[in-house]
Amino acid sequence: MLYRLPPASGLGARLVWFLRGAVSSTVILVALLPVNGVQLVGVLMLPVSRRAYRGINRACAGFWWGICAWWLTRINGMRLVVSGDGLLPGENAIVVCNHQQMSDIPALLCLAASQGRLGDMKWVVKHGLKYVPLIGWGMQMLGCLFVKRAWTEDRETVRATFAAFRDEKLPLWLMTFPEGTRITESKRERSRRFGRRAGLPDLQEVLLPRTRGFVAAVEGLRGHADAVIDLTLGFPGGIPTLWQMFQGRVREVHVYARRTPLSDLPVSAEALDSWLVERFVEKDRLMAGLRREGRFRAPEGPTRHIPAVPDHS
Repeated sequence: MLYRLPPASGLGARLVWFLRGAVSSTVILVALLPVNGVQLVGVLMLPVSRRAYRGINRACAGFWWGICAWWLTRINGMRLVVSGDGLLPGENAIVVCNHQQMSDIPALLCLAASQGRLGDMKWVVKHGLKYVPLIGWGMQMLGCLFVKRAWTEDRETVRATFAAFRDEKLPLWLMTFPEGTRITESKRERSRRFGRRAGLPDLQEVLLPRTRGFVAAVEGLRGHADAVIDLTLGFPGGIPTLWQMFQGRVREVHVYARRTPLSDLPVSAEALDSWLVERFVEKDRLMAGLRREGRFRAPEGPTRHIPAVPDHS
């Protein structure tokens, strides 16, 4: 069973948490309205100066996401516990993270805020999100990458986007969830069945990653990105919904970071496939340890060779 944060018990507690969630979400959404307005005005700068247009959107993202991070940590009292490798200030990176719930995203905003990288985040997200009012529109203007999860349709868009990041020398944290979806019991079982058929590790806490997007990112951003930042994100009290996070029911978020310079990664696509799967085997161990002990411990044992992942898009 997935380790979910239980619902509040008792009518009084539920009412208090509801009111806290309503206030939090209202403040955060209302703050987005003027931000989108500034972004729309900034579009007028695009024919004049693409650099200025990018700068306006970077500032807007940093401001609104900064409000989200500030509210969660300062008002709701959420604490971020980071372990593993230290992160270098100012370096461009491909960020790889496990995906449990939508609540992963504001947790990552808090991490980026602590590193001064909020405005530099470019998310790889599902294509349909670009049409969502306010949030989707803002992400379009920020230059996030919307994908349909069909490589034949996404290939040229992905390559063109990475080429633009390189050519414009954009400060960058490329935010990716290689599992491609939030984890559920049924998705976990499908992933495990696929892994058994393909001779891949039997993972309990995470899904097998889809590797094509990661390989494309490494190939497309060599010479621009400095490192891959591999994050394992966990909630010791149980995986919360986004609503529970806005209610202030999440007291701690734990993050284990592994930083690998791009120059240390293998070159071939097959070897990159295997490298990414090894990271998810490591995540599986980390998540199991978090559930047992309430914290991440450094992974133990040698890394074994893992075959490349066959396409399972």
